Amino acid sequence: MGFIAHVAENQPHSHNPKGHLQETARRAGNFGACPVAAPNDTALKTIKDHRKNVKERSLQYTIEVVTPMFGGGVKAGVVDESMPVRVTEIRGHLRFWWRMLYGANLDARALFDAESRLWGNTDEPSKIDISVEQITTDVTWRNRYDSPKFGFKDFGPELYALYPAVQNAYALRLLEEGYKFCIEFRFNNNLSERDRNAVIDSLKAWVFFGGIGARTRKGCGSLRFSSDEQSEKEITELAKHGLTTDELKKWLSRLNSVGFYKNSQQNVLHSWANAIAVYKDFRQKEKFGRNPSRGRSLWPEADSLRKITGCASPRHREPLIKNTPAFPRAVMGLPMVFHFMQKEQRSKDTTQNEPKDCTVTPLVNGKEKERMASPIITKPLLINGKWNPFILILPFEDRLKMDVVVKWKLSDNEKEKNEIYGNEKVVGNQVFFFHPMQNKENAIESFIAYLKKHNWENAIPIKETVKSKEEQYA
Repeated sequence: MGFIAHVAENQPHSHNPKGHLQETARRAGNFGACPVAAPNDTALKTIKDHRKNVKERSLQYTIEVVTPMFGGGVKAGVVDESMPVRVTEIRGHLRFWWRMLYGANLDARALFDAESRLWGNTDEPSKIDISVEQITTDVTWRNRYDSPKFGFKDFGPELYALYPAVQNAYALRLLEEGYKFCIEFRFNNNLSERDRNAVIDSLKAWVFFGGIGARTRKGCGSLRFSSDEQSEKEITELAKHGLTTDELKKWLSRLNSVGFYKNSQQNVLHSWANAIAVYKDFRQKEKFGRNPSRGRSLWPEADSLRKITGCASPRHREPLIKNTPAFPRAVMGLPMVFHFMQKEQRSKDTTQNEPKDCTVTPLVNGKEKERMASPIITKPLLINGKWNPFILILPFEDRLKMDVVVKWKLSDNEKEKNEIYGNEKVVGNQVFFFHPMQNKENAIESFIAYLKKHNWENAIPIKETVKSKEEQYA
């Protein structure tokens, strides 16, 4: 789907600092990239009539970015220094969290109708205008060539989360934590109180559990509410104390999700680092995910790719992992791109070398997809007035049904090859016996067991007595 966008004229605003920026957009379609389409004449007339005849009510919220942000600009992985936060991206995030809160029990047609009615589509304008104003006037940055890189130690958890930025030669600077912006919502007065509350709940879910920019599921661009003397009491409390434990559990129930946290006295960046670290350790820790001294992986994917491609260096010719191919980590997010290190001098015989880069992508109902986002979010979360490392695990049942496509080349000049591997190579009794799987039939259940083993507290969801999602959006 396309989207219809406009840039708003500057309007009076309670903050109104120098150098402020405003942008307003109407967007349709699913969360993620979508092509730009010019509105047709009917849509333009509808928008003009809508604006001419409708009075609006506005609400404002100040948001602070609490971990480094990268991406979000026109160029992939690069922050737009003139406009670090864009309405189009915010609208996409809000629609995603709205679907998480209200769409789970709706069929595809009912979900489309409910979402279009509130957020708009290519033929119908949204009932919500959103604008963004930059509050921070003296923007600060983390630079690639700082020592250490971006201000973080080599091989530390932060650079694990920021790996795409490290690899992106154009990502010279990250937006430093502490950046503030204001979001203003202007609601069509015909919008029901129920729908207004749904939009604000989507905002809260995004601020609590999401982020802005790239790699938000690794905690980059994490957010918090900020307050001033004009803020409502609820926002002041959220800014100061965050969620109570019971409030967190109710949110998890609404999201049909699982959450784990560790009580801490740490600041926000240390909490972020610890959340990433446990995820990194699950995948790579010595004696669990790999052999000691940064040795070979104990997960089966690397040896699976050596077997599939027929390529392996002499020191890796003998497989460490039997019963391959298998790809259990696929459920934790795709695509997976494997880059093999070649320590020996490369041979003219490609089968005596480590494989060239290989990619694993999802295959759902016989259709290949470019990506399937990880259901695991690692981030800092303000709970009871203290920053805590937090792991959110979104619903992942769909990941347990997919097949995978493996793609590789034997040489740069060769046509890419691909092969499909069925669901039994991802989950179930053909993968549970690998060491990091801990006798679990999928890698996410193994990760949950790993968190419990390392004393992460399970925020068991509290069920609220509310109308069903079908009743709310019938």
